[in-house]
Amino acid sequence: MAYVTVESGIGGWDVTHLQATLGLATGTAAQLSALFWISFTVGRLISALLALRVPLARLVTAALLLAAGSLTLATVPSLAVVAYALTGLFLAPVFTTGLVWMTRALPGGQAPTLVFAGAFLGPVLAAPMIGTLWDAFGPTAIPLSLLGITVLALALLAGLRLKLRT
Repeated sequence: MAYVTVESGIGGWDVTHLQATLGLATGTAAQLSALFWISFTVGRLISALLALRVPLARLVTAALLLAAGSLTLATVPSLAVVAYALTGLFLAPVFTTGLVWMTRALPGGQAPTLVFAGAFLGPVLAAPMIGTLWDAFGPTAIPLSLLGITVLALALLAGLRLKLRT
């Protein structure tokens, strides 16, 4: 739920953030936001190779940690475009690798159902919250909100990893 909220949140809010912080026209901000999706696609290709060599839970954890770092950089206006592109690269393995890991860790077929249900629910709940924070605190609220949700995803992941060990 939290991960898909971050992915869709960037897709839905980065143009607004880039317009407000850099003074860009909508078309220019939209073109620059495409770097997120390009790097996301490249990251998916790279993550397929990484998943063969790195334990899946470790890969998901590292990806979320790196995404949190790049979203922190997105709060600096001059770094926002690069930060969103890096975030796309870092987020790329999370959903697919996490789904495979959960399916292996929780056999029986319930994991994919729960993952997809949460994936659809998260963005619906978070979009109004991000908009409200934007209204109250301005453009920096966008990357900070997304960072907070990424930290939540990390906390949930840590709890899940701990529970699966016991």
